[in-house]
Amino acid sequence: MATTSADNQISLTASFHVMDDYINKTTFNDITYVAPKVPTLYTAVSIGNLSSGPQICGTYAHPLVLKHNSWVEIIINNNDAGNHPFHLHGHVFQVVGREWHLQAGLANTIIEAPEVMSGVLTVDQTHLQHCTDLGLPFSGNAARNQGFDLTGQNVGSNLLSGTFTTKGIIALLFTVLSAVVGLATVVWYAQDEELVSSKEGKDGKD
Repeated sequence: MATTSADNQISLTASFHVMDDYINKTTFNDITYVAPKVPTLYTAVSIGNLSSGPQICGTYAHPLVLKHNSWVEIIINNNDAGNHPFHLHGHVFQVVGREWHLQAGLANTIIEAPEVMSGVLTVDQTHLQHCTDLGLPFSGNAARNQGFDLTGQNVGSNLLSGTFTTKGIIALLFTVLSAVVGLATVVWYAQDEELVSSKEGKDGKD
Protein backbone atom coordinates (compact mmCIF):
# COMPACT_ATOMS: atom_id res chain seq x y z
CA MET A 1 0.00 0.00 0.00
CA ALA A 2 1.47 3.31 -1.07
CA THR A 3 1.89 5.99 1.56
CA THR A 4 -0.05 9.22 1.23
CA SER A 5 1.91 12.45 1.23
CA ALA A 6 0.93 14.82 3.98
CA ASP A 7 -0.97 17.97 3.05
CA ASN A 8 0.68 19.77 5.91
CA GLN A 9 3.85 19.09 7.86
CA ILE A 10 4.34 20.58 11.32
CA SER A 11 7.73 20.53 13.01
CA LEU A 12 7.89 21.07 16.75
CA THR A 13 11.03 21.18 18.87
CA ALA A 14 10.57 20.59 22.59
CA SER A 15 13.16 22.19 24.85
CA PHE A 16 13.68 23.15 28.47
CA HIS A 17 14.76 26.71 29.23
CA VAL A 18 15.22 29.03 32.18
CA MET A 19 12.91 31.88 31.23
CA ASP A 20 13.13 35.60 31.99
CA ASP A 21 11.13 35.03 35.19
CA TYR A 22 13.96 32.63 36.24
CA ILE A 23 11.63 29.61 36.24
CA ASN A 24 12.55 26.46 34.33
CA LYS A 25 9.86 25.84 31.71
CA THR A 26 9.38 23.86 28.55
CA THR A 27 8.74 25.22 25.09
CA PHE A 28 7.61 24.11 21.69
CA ASN A 29 9.60 26.13 19.14
CA ASP A 30 10.69 28.47 21.94
CA ILE A 31 7.10 29.30 22.97
CA THR A 32 5.87 28.26 26.42
CA TYR A 33 2.13 27.59 26.61
CA VAL A 34 -0.18 29.94 28.51
CA ALA A 35 -3.94 29.35 28.49
CA PRO A 36 -5.88 32.17 26.79
CA LYS A 37 -8.65 34.07 28.57
CA VAL A 38 -11.21 32.48 26.24
CA PRO A 39 -10.74 28.71 25.73
CA THR A 40 -9.59 28.04 22.18
CA LEU A 41 -12.57 25.81 21.40
CA TYR A 42 -14.97 28.61 22.33
CA THR A 43 -13.02 31.09 20.21
CA ALA A 44 -13.19 28.74 17.22
CA VAL A 45 -16.94 28.28 17.63
CA SER A 46 -17.77 31.93 18.27
CA ILE A 47 -15.52 33.49 15.62
CA GLY A 48 -15.52 30.79 12.95
CA ASN A 49 -12.95 30.54 10.19
CA LEU A 50 -9.50 30.95 11.73
CA SER A 51 -7.51 29.77 8.72
CA SER A 52 -6.54 33.30 7.73
CA GLY A 53 -5.47 34.30 11.21
CA PRO A 54 -4.88 31.62 13.86
CA GLN A 55 -3.14 34.25 16.00
CA ILE A 56 -6.53 35.35 17.34
CA CYS A 57 -6.33 32.24 19.52
CA GLY A 58 -3.44 33.83 21.39
CA THR A 59 0.29 34.12 20.92
CA TYR A 60 1.16 31.89 23.87
CA ALA A 61 -1.50 29.28 23.08
CA HIS A 62 0.75 28.49 20.09
CA PRO A 63 -2.22 27.72 17.83
CA LEU A 64 -1.91 25.55 14.73
CA VAL A 65 -4.88 25.44 12.35
CA LEU A 66 -5.58 22.31 10.30
CA LYS A 67 -7.95 22.22 7.34
CA HIS A 68 -10.87 19.82 7.21
CA ASN A 69 -9.97 16.26 6.13
CA SER A 70 -6.33 17.14 5.55
CA TRP A 71 -3.47 14.72 6.11
CA VAL A 72 -1.09 16.10 8.68
CA GLU A 73 2.40 14.97 9.63
CA ILE A 74 3.66 16.19 13.00
CA ILE A 75 7.39 15.89 13.64
CA ILE A 76 8.47 16.33 17.26
CA ASN A 77 12.13 16.79 18.08
CA ASN A 78 13.03 16.35 21.74
CA ASN A 79 15.98 18.52 22.77
CA ASP A 80 15.76 17.31 26.37
CA ALA A 81 17.85 14.46 27.75
CA GLY A 82 14.75 12.87 29.31
CA ASN A 83 12.06 10.86 27.53
CA HIS A 84 8.62 12.46 27.21
CA PRO A 85 5.43 10.65 26.12
CA PHE A 86 4.12 13.25 23.66
CA HIS A 87 0.46 12.74 22.89
CA LEU A 88 -2.69 14.35 21.54
CA HIS A 89 -5.78 15.14 23.58
CA GLY A 90 -9.13 14.45 21.95
CA HIS A 91 -10.40 14.76 18.39
CA VAL A 92 -11.55 18.35 18.69
CA PHE A 93 -8.28 19.29 20.34
CA GLN A 94 -9.02 21.16 23.55
CA VAL A 95 -6.25 21.36 26.13
CA VAL A 96 -7.74 20.44 29.50
CA GLY A 97 -5.86 19.20 32.52
CA ARG A 98 -4.45 19.78 35.95
CA GLU A 99 -0.87 18.60 35.88
CA TRP A 100 2.66 19.92 35.54
CA HIS A 101 2.80 19.88 31.74
CA LEU A 102 0.50 22.88 31.43
CA GLN A 103 2.17 24.73 34.30
CA ALA A 104 5.54 24.13 32.66
CA GLY A 105 4.22 25.28 29.28
CA LEU A 106 4.58 21.93 27.52
CA ALA A 107 1.49 22.19 25.31
CA ASN A 108 0.54 23.18 21.81
CA THR A 109 -2.99 23.96 20.60
CA ILE A 110 -4.23 22.32 17.40
CA ILE A 111 -7.46 23.72 15.95
CA GLU A 112 -9.06 21.23 13.58
CA ALA A 113 -11.27 22.43 10.73
CA PRO A 114 -12.48 25.74 12.22
CA GLU A 115 -14.30 26.51 8.96
CA VAL A 116 -16.50 23.47 9.64
CA MET A 117 -16.50 23.47 13.42
CA SER A 118 -18.59 26.59 13.93
CA GLY A 119 -21.36 25.16 11.75
CA VAL A 120 -21.59 21.68 13.24
CA LEU A 121 -20.40 21.96 16.83
CA THR A 122 -22.60 23.25 19.61
CA VAL A 123 -21.12 23.91 23.02
CA ASP A 124 -23.14 22.32 25.80
CA GLN A 125 -25.25 24.93 27.56
CA THR A 126 -24.00 23.76 30.95
CA HIS A 127 -20.47 24.79 29.94
CA LEU A 128 -21.65 28.27 29.07
CA GLN A 129 -23.66 28.48 32.28
CA HIS A 130 -20.61 27.53 34.33
CA CYS A 131 -18.64 30.28 32.60
CA THR A 132 -21.42 32.77 33.28
CA ASP A 133 -21.65 31.78 36.94
CA LEU A 134 -17.88 32.12 37.36
CA GLY A 135 -17.62 35.32 35.37
CA LEU A 136 -15.46 33.70 32.70
CA PRO A 137 -15.63 34.69 29.01
CA PHE A 138 -16.71 32.14 26.40
CA SER A 139 -16.64 34.12 23.15
CA GLY A 140 -14.23 36.31 21.24
CA ASN A 141 -10.53 35.93 20.64
CA ALA A 142 -7.86 34.89 23.16
CA ALA A 143 -8.09 38.28 24.89
CA ARG A 144 -11.94 38.22 24.87
CA ASN A 145 -11.85 40.94 22.20
CA GLN A 146 -13.03 40.79 18.60
CA GLY A 147 -10.92 40.29 15.49
CA PHE A 148 -7.15 40.55 15.81
CA ASP A 149 -7.10 42.86 18.83
CA LEU A 150 -5.14 40.83 21.38
CA THR A 151 -4.75 43.69 23.85
CA GLY A 152 -4.86 42.23 27.35
CA GLN A 153 -4.20 38.61 26.36
CA ASN A 154 -2.59 36.31 28.91
CA VAL A 155 1.14 36.39 28.37
CA GLY A 156 3.91 34.07 29.42
CA SER A 157 7.59 34.29 30.14
CA ASN A 158 10.13 34.61 27.36
CA LEU A 159 13.57 33.23 26.74
CA LEU A 160 16.45 34.98 28.48
CA SER A 161 18.21 37.49 26.27
CA GLY A 162 21.60 35.83 26.77
CA THR A 163 23.08 39.04 28.16
CA PHE A 164 23.28 40.37 31.70
CA THR A 165 20.04 41.93 32.89
CA THR A 166 19.86 44.73 35.44
CA LYS A 167 19.06 42.20 38.18
CA GLY A 168 21.99 40.05 37.10
CA ILE A 169 24.40 42.99 37.13
CA ILE A 170 23.25 44.05 40.61
CA ALA A 171 23.50 40.48 41.91
CA LEU A 172 27.02 40.10 40.47
CA LEU A 173 28.08 43.47 41.93
CA PHE A 174 26.93 42.56 45.44
CA THR A 175 28.49 39.09 45.13
CA VAL A 176 31.87 40.58 44.23
CA LEU A 177 31.51 43.23 46.95
CA SER A 178 30.70 40.56 49.55
CA ALA A 179 33.71 38.52 48.45
CA VAL A 180 36.04 41.54 48.72
CA VAL A 181 34.69 42.47 52.17
CA GLY A 182 35.06 38.84 53.29
CA LEU A 183 38.67 38.62 52.11
CA ALA A 184 39.49 41.98 53.69
CA THR A 185 38.00 40.77 56.99
CA VAL A 186 40.13 37.61 56.92
CA VAL A 187 43.30 39.61 56.19
CA TRP A 188 42.50 42.17 58.91
CA TYR A 189 41.77 39.42 61.44
CA ALA A 190 45.01 37.60 60.60
CA GLN A 191 47.06 40.79 60.95
CA ASP A 192 45.36 41.59 64.26
CA GLU A 193 46.23 38.12 65.56
CA GLU A 194 49.87 38.65 64.57
CA LEU A 195 49.96 41.99 66.39
CA VAL A 196 48.45 40.44 69.52
CA SER A 197 50.93 37.53 69.44
CA SER A 198 53.85 39.93 68.93
CA LYS A 199 52.71 42.12 71.81
CA GLU A 200 52.27 39.14 74.13
CA GLY A 201 55.78 37.96 73.22
CA LYS A 202 57.30 41.31 74.09
CA ASP A 203 55.36 41.49 77.38
CA GLY A 204 56.66 38.04 78.31
CA LYS A 205 60.27 39.08 77.77
CA ASP A 206 59.82 42.15 79.91
